[in-house]
Amino acid sequence: MDCDSLVILMAKNPISRPVKTRLAEDIGVHKAKEVYQELVDINVRELLKLNSVETLLCIDGGFDYFYQYGLKTVAQSGDDLQNRILNVLNTEWQKFKKIVLIGSDCPFITSVLLDEVLARLGDVDVVIQPALDGGYTLIGLSRPVPELFLSMPFSTEKLYSESITRLIELGYSFYELPQSYDIDTVEDLNRWKQAKAL
Repeated sequence: MDCDSLVILMAKNPISRPVKTRLAEDIGVHKAKEVYQELVDINVRELLKLNSVETLLCIDGGFDYFYQYGLKTVAQSGDDLQNRILNVLNTEWQKFKKIVLIGSDCPFITSVLLDEVLARLGDVDVVIQPALDGGYTLIGLSRPVPELFLSMPFSTEKLYSESITRLIELGYSFYELPQSYDIDTVEDLNRWKQAKAL
């Protein structure tokens, strides 16, 4: 496929890596793993709906769980999340003009939303969606912006605000999507269950 857009899903192998550890404290390791597997499945199903867009699963902990999806898969490399993100981006910028990066924790990232992000990247440098916990659920880029991943407070409630501050300071154009949330705690899980019941 000859296209200029890529969506990368960052994920852990639930067979070989601990997943949803905060959630596991309340509902147990087995149930937390089931929740994670459901979240991965939801996100991959949305990737499979995309047209004229390349997709990539960037995996920590081996590929065996992810073979079922039939998507291109690469291993995460780096000592921490920011380096793992930078490493995969540095490789993929050689081939693509627009890259959207998502995690496997948010069940609300649809193919329609991803198409919107890619369209908006025709006009701005960065598209970002804030999360309720102070992080973000996705980030889209139309140019390399390594400053968004270097010495940033990942896994804290300051990540989103620091990212916006850095974008403004460096003069990058950006678009903010409406806020969403990841499934990290039992409160998040209950909120999601209520939303699914509507």
